[in-house]
Amino acid sequence: ETPQDQPWWKRFSIHGSYDDRRGLASLVDGLLISGPIMHLGYDAFERVLPVSGTLAALVHVCADSIVLDSIFVATAFLVTGLLEGYSFRRHIVPQFRTDYTAALKASWVTSFTMMPLEFACFRFLPVALRTLAINCTDIVWDAIISFMAHRNRRKRAQV
Repeated sequence: ETPQDQPWWKRFSIHGSYDDRRGLASLVDGLLISGPIMHLGYDAFERVLPVSGTLAALVHVCADSIVLDSIFVATAFLVTGLLEGYSFRRHIVPQFRTDYTAALKASWVTSFTMMPLEFACFRFLPVALRTLAINCTDIVWDAIISFMAHRNRRKRAQV
């Protein structure tokens, strides 16, 4: 198969090929797991501490970055691993033990760099639009977490 015969997304991949199963697993995680958790989390933040000023918006951003990111990194490891056919006990649990902390740190660094944009979303957008706006900024975050979740996965599965 020549590059011209491949779909456009496979021609522009960094690694030379697009992993359809990995992409589908990430999509399922985002649509069925992370997206609903994000909606519930943002609604809960708003009920506990309505955004009425700068401090409340900052608390929401910090809660999103610390609490929700911790959950999202874990679900990314679990859901993508299972949907890609990895064994929970043989592959996912050991990977979680060795890679979760590094992935969470990468998540927090990414969230910290995106904080000004996230702050603007939490401070000035109604709660109904926050998830959509944060999802747009999370494209970068998702790419980094996907990289962190997959960087050692194939090597370990072959052992």
